[in-house]
Parts: sequence; structure tokens; C-alpha cells
Amino acid sequence: MEKIPSQEGYKKEITMKRRISLLVLIAMLLCVLPSCSGNAEESTPADTTATESETAPAETENPYDPHLPSADYDGYTMTFAVRGNEGDHSNWDGIDIVVEELTGDSLNDAIYARNTYMGDTYNIQIAAVFCGDTSVATTGSDMFKRVEKSILGGDEEFAAILTSPYDSIGYALSGYVLDLGGVPHLDFTKPWWNQNVREALTFGSRNYLATGELTIVDNYATHVMIFDKKLATDFSIDDPYADVRNGKWTLDKFFRNASLATTDLDGDGAMGMDDRYGYAYWQDAVFSLLYSTGNSFGSIIDGKPELTFFTDHTVDTWNKLMTFLSSGDTYATYDYAESYGWNIDGAFFSLLANHQILYGYSTIYTVITLRELETEFGILPNPKFDETQQNYITAPHAYGHTMLTVPITVSDSDRTGLLLEAFSAKSAQLVTPAFYDKTLIGKSTRDEDSAEMLSLIFGNVHYDIGHFFMWGSLPHKVMLAWNDKKTDIGSIYARAEKSARRDMEKCASLFE
Repeated sequence: MEKIPSQEGYKKEITMKRRISLLVLIAMLLCVLPSCSGNAEESTPADTTATESETAPAETENPYDPHLPSADYDGYTMTFAVRGNEGDHSNWDGIDIVVEELTGDSLNDAIYARNTYMGDTYNIQIAAVFCGDTSVATTGSDMFKRVEKSILGGDEEFAAILTSPYDSIGYALSGYVLDLGGVPHLDFTKPWWNQNVREALTFGSRNYLATGELTIVDNYATHVMIFDKKLATDFSIDDPYADVRNGKWTLDKFFRNASLATTDLDGDGAMGMDDRYGYAYWQDAVFSLLYSTGNSFGSIIDGKPELTFFTDHTVDTWNKLMTFLSSGDTYATYDYAESYGWNIDGAFFSLLANHQILYGYSTIYTVITLRELETEFGILPNPKFDETQQNYITAPHAYGHTMLTVPITVSDSDRTGLLLEAFSAKSAQLVTPAFYDKTLIGKSTRDEDSAEMLSLIFGNVHYDIGHFFMWGSLPHKVMLAWNDKKTDIGSIYARAEKSARRDMEKCASLFE
């Protein structure tokens, strides 16, 4: 089994967005402003003779300054290829790159301000081209084919690509994108780049994928668990937040609590859409619960990619999850997706509004869509395997996540690197605070405890190279097995192992 980093190790890798979130949390928890005088050292008579230069406050370096050289790019248009379709956007689309005008919305106006800064500072324009939808395959999606056509045609249409990990990895495996380690000015040690991604997806001498503050879609695509606070009280559930803080939020605790809430509300003797459940979920919940309990598809071990899915721990976890799914305490929303108009977020809104679920699978995007919900709900990380597990682990929504790649058709990598670094730093300064402080914490969470949970969640996101590279399509096959409640995970793995190892070797050769 993969060695899971310690809680402290994760904290050292928290990026700028996580630090901002933590500061917001502290402010809310303390509800005070520290006194400047209270921490000052008492002066002595000798201090009274200090010169003006000695007593003047030292200049504080701007933490968002990327220390880049000045440049004038003479009206150049920096175009991002992004996922989605023009005028018909879904939750993972690249709508955070360009906005048309100031609207008074904090997030919109922060994006506008960032782009204005880039235009004024470097004499450029920022543009985005929606290139279609992605898929769980590494090639063949509308997005992939659109970008592939541009690259194979030798067009310098795009300065950068922002899309799903699957498409991004497909570009890398096809030789369509640059090794980011060789792009001038990109400094992936800076806090506006995601350090967990850098460690998880970089080995050998090459680095093709990155993400960070230049996009907020990676934040949207983060798994969490939501709970109905009224039902928690009605069924005398232990304080969920205290359980998290005390390390007692585990699978067994989750299962026991869920069983208390399950009720045949309409009294027809059968569980259906109108009844109450302990847990409602979409199919991607399998990844949120597998990762949170210390499992992984692949890892970098001693500098090499390794297939790490099928272990005794994996089997134990799977058996527990399958028993839970067969208990009658769970509600698979995808079984009733048509009844909800295929609006998954709307399904969870309805279930919470009617107090029909104690716990629910969720992403940050779903949390934001619940802004108008009257039901009081809280946010939790997904549970640990047991109390001996050292830390809570968060799974990214692999399909919904966004990665950066740079096409090989870029003729001026110096310009591209400089602009991407500046864009990312300014996003950290302007867009990230607007997202956290105003959009997420300010408008979407219902209590200070949820804000604390978000700091924990965002600081512990685990990126899985075997999942993102879709070795042997094993993650997809595991999801299908979850949907069908197949108990024999060993046979699922056995049928996929050969192709998974072949893909793993291909992945290794890419980075050599």
C-alpha cells in the first residue's frame, strides 16, 4: 500500500490559496483584530537615540511579485484553449479565463481586474477558445480532437491549454506539448503553483502538467461530504466537526450514523425516491471514499511509477463499502438521474431541501449551487478508514479537474512562460481571495466550522498518477464495479492488470 504523507507533510505543501483560506478561518474563529502595540517590545533609554532609518518600519516584500523582467508584447493575444462549448457551459468549463465586463460580482470583477493588469503591464490581450467537451479517455474527446487538429496543422493558435487531466495526459503521450521544466520563467516552487500536483505527477527529468492559481476550476473539482444539520440533531449524531478534530470521523462511524437516518417515509414497504437515506451519492463517490481511506491506483515510489491499487487494505476497504451499499442505507442518484432531469446538483438540492439525506456526496461546485438552499448543512472531509489512519485525505474530481499544458507549436516559449507566471501570480493575488472569501466562504458555507473543514480539505488533496493517466482504464472499471455493487474487486483488477502495467510503462518512458 502507498505510504500516505503525514498531516504535517501535507501542511508544508499548502499553496497560496490554502494559506488565504486559513487566514480567513482564523479571523472568523477569533473574531478579533490583534493589537499592534500589544506585541511590541518595551523600549529602553538607549532606544530613544535610534536614528530615523533604524526606527522606520521595514518594507514588506510583495508575496505576489514573481520578479519577472519588464516586457512589451505589442498587442499580442494570449489565447487559452479551454474545455466547454460557447454559450452552453457546465460546471467544469473554462469560464474563469475571460469575462466581458465588470458586473459587481466579486469573482467576475477579480477576473476582469487580473486581465486588465495583464493587458496594461505587458500590452497584450487575453482570450479563450472553447474547444468542446472532454471524456474519461486520454484521446478522442471533442476537446482533444480540436486541439490536436490545431497542433498537427502547425498553427500557433494557442499559447496554453487548460482541460481535464485525461486530455492533458493524452497530449503529453502524443508528443503535442512541451516539457514545462524547459519553459523559461515558470517557477513551480512558487506558491501560486500546486505543489501536491508537482510532486505527484513529476518524476525523472520531465514535467508536462501543472495547475495552480491560474484557474479556480480545480477548486470546484474537489470532493467533500455534506450533512443535514437538522437530521444530525434529530438522530442525536455526535458533533461531526468534533469527530473530525478528534480523529474519530471514520468509515464505521459514517456507516453507523447513516443507518440511524434511513426511514421508509411513505410507508409503502419499499425504499424509493420519496424516502430518507443515510447517504446519497453519484458514481464518482467511489473515488472520494477510496482515497479518503488511504488507497491509490498508482504512486511514485523511489522515483518510479508503481501500480498500487490491489492490496489487502484495498480489499478490506472495498468489502466495507460494498456491505454499506447493500445495506439499504444508501441512495444512488444516478439510478434516478432522468427523474431529476439529469441535473445532479439539482438532485442533491431537492434531497437536502426535503431532509431526505443525512449525508451526501458532493464537490465544491455542488456546495456553491446550494447557496439558495434553506436547509442548514455542514461540510466535512470524507472519512478515514479507522482512527489509526494519520490524516484525512481529499480526492480531486479527476474528470472535472483542470491541468495546464503548453503546445509544441508555441514559437516564443520565453514570452509564454513569462505571461503564464505573471498570470498565475496575479490570479493568486486577486482571483483566489475573491473565490474563497466572497464566493465560497462568504456566500456558500453556513458556519465557521465548515470554513475550518475547508482549510483541512484543501490542504490534503491527493493526486493519483495511476488515476490521472488512466492506467488500463482501471479507475473507470472500478467505478463501473461500484455502480453494479460487485463484491469481487480481485477479478476486476485481474482483468485490468496487464493493460494497466503496459500503460504504466508507457507513462514511465514519457518522463525518462
